[in-house]
Amino acid sequence: MIQIMKKRILSIVMVAVIAVTAGWNVYRSESKVALSDLGLANVEALASCEKLLGTCWMNYSTWECCDAGNYACAPCD
Repeated sequence: MIQIMKKRILSIVMVAVIAVTAGWNVYRSESKVALSDLGLANVEALASCEKLLGTCWMNYSTWECCDAGNYACAPCD
């Protein structure tokens, strides 16, 4: 009877240790997501030309976003 209780307690403790270790590893891997300043600048630059309909227009002489129909604007395709 005592042997059975020891096995149950040991198995419960082992499952708890495995669950805590797995949870800690997931938490640690999710909290380390960070972009460098260059990465953030690239994301902002890529997103700056997005429009509601998905069309992008760029002035290739100044490399700035512009509205369709303006002088020197062309699609960003």
